[in-house]
Amino acid sequence: MVKSMPISTLRDSVIGIDAAYYLEGPAKEPLVSALGGSPLALETSIVRELKDWEAVGIRPHFVFDGLDDGINDNPFGPSVVSARSNATAFETYDSDEAEQAIELFRTSGTPTPAALSSFLKKLLHNHGIPFTVAPYSALAQLAYFEKHPSHFVDAIYGSSELFLYGVDKIITKFKLSYQPFIDSKLGNARQISQFVPEQSEFQRIDQRACLEELGRIPSGLFIDALLLAGSKALGQFPAFKGKSYTIRDVVHLLASYGRSVINLCNQYPEDEQVPRATYLNYLDQFKRALTGIRHHVVITVEGDIEALDKEIAPSDLHYCVGQRLPEELNMYLSRGLVQPRVLNWLASGTILMLAPYEGGDSQVYQNLIQVQLEPIRKQALSLLADSVHRYYQRKEITTKYWFDITSETKFNIKDLLPSPKSSISAWNVQEDALLDRLHAMGVRPPGMYEVQWLTIIARDPPTFPLAACPSQSEVCGTLGSLEQRQHLDRRMDSRLEYRSKRPTELISPDIEKSR
Repeated sequence: MVKSMPISTLRDSVIGIDAAYYLEGPAKEPLVSALGGSPLALETSIVRELKDWEAVGIRPHFVFDGLDDGINDNPFGPSVVSARSNATAFETYDSDEAEQAIELFRTSGTPTPAALSSFLKKLLHNHGIPFTVAPYSALAQLAYFEKHPSHFVDAIYGSSELFLYGVDKIITKFKLSYQPFIDSKLGNARQISQFVPEQSEFQRIDQRACLEELGRIPSGLFIDALLLAGSKALGQFPAFKGKSYTIRDVVHLLASYGRSVINLCNQYPEDEQVPRATYLNYLDQFKRALTGIRHHVVITVEGDIEALDKEIAPSDLHYCVGQRLPEELNMYLSRGLVQPRVLNWLASGTILMLAPYEGGDSQVYQNLIQVQLEPIRKQALSLLADSVHRYYQRKEITTKYWFDITSETKFNIKDLLPSPKSSISAWNVQEDALLDRLHAMGVRPPGMYEVQWLTIIARDPPTFPLAACPSQSEVCGTLGSLEQRQHLDRRMDSRLEYRSKRPTELISPDIEKSR
């Protein structure tokens, strides 16, 4: 089912990349959970791969996950298990068993993609690599980019979960080849590795080949089996927990119950560990996950945030995907101007404080998270809620902590007084001061066109296709031919036309008055 092809076949292609899947590779270092922070070689590894892709004519476009979607019944599970494994590794290290400790650190987990996303966004921005933050699932947004008639991307690099969203072919791995090279510049001979495009390749999987390998099953059965096997959208079938299985095993199980998930959940033998109610609850989650996939929410060509096949989408789609935020916030999110963390708190009504790698068993640290930082979280939510729909201004927020998952604290945003809005109403940051501060911080200041776009965005959030905004290379003088420059001019003109069509019904009146 996995086919290898020379990397030269991707020359002059735009590759859509699932950022979360991409970060799983370079983020794997044996001692990262012990040292904390980002992996030491992460930036070097990413920059090198980006340069190698550029050498063979590959143009990457990264897509990040936005707001949380899918169904997760155990949000604290992975972080708690990782923290316990890390604590065990430290105990082993204190017992002078260094080799065993290193292996335990290696298997105790790596930083989550969400923890590294800000780092990667900054790195991509500094190197002029375009990226988009999806409203919800990056997989759904990538599928939309590929299947759109304009073909925003030529291929997708990501996990097999993309099959759930109708993608037929997926790039799962790049195998870049290197050979030793003696660099004798400046009289200092040293051996380095040199990229060899002719020997490099990539691996891809084809949905048709998978269906053929599994006995020529229909695509609907394949999608159901993928969901039952476990994914971001839905956890694994309860009977599979703690057991090893393959997708072929899932297909055979589903086929034995008439290829019906309803029959499987209603008739699968129950026991003391997994009662019938668990299977029936899973069936409800399965229906919600499947509905969310069929009508996933994306940024459309017009820049709107819409569900696919919205004409036939259920009226309660928010139970399957999540609460909708104003168009303006979604625009800021898509460009990486705001992070999804606080937006998730407001949309979901739940703040989840996950366990850190070192376990977080210290009472001092727990007091910091639960008591000292709580006013800051409330202030951030209050500041955000003041500028959105009244529904969010009266929303109840629940906070849960990894060290006491049985209890929770609740508060209502309308009760958070005084509001921080009045204290920041007089803020006025001049452009010159902003550029000077960016220069002092060593951050690449925006180019001429980027300043214009930031000015337009601040005054009138656009509804043009944000994923196809001109990249730095396009607007900073690397367009060589007249045809390319004319193409950019047409793209810029089309975006100015879209500005007059911006929807405003979900934007707070206070925001409108501030303009």
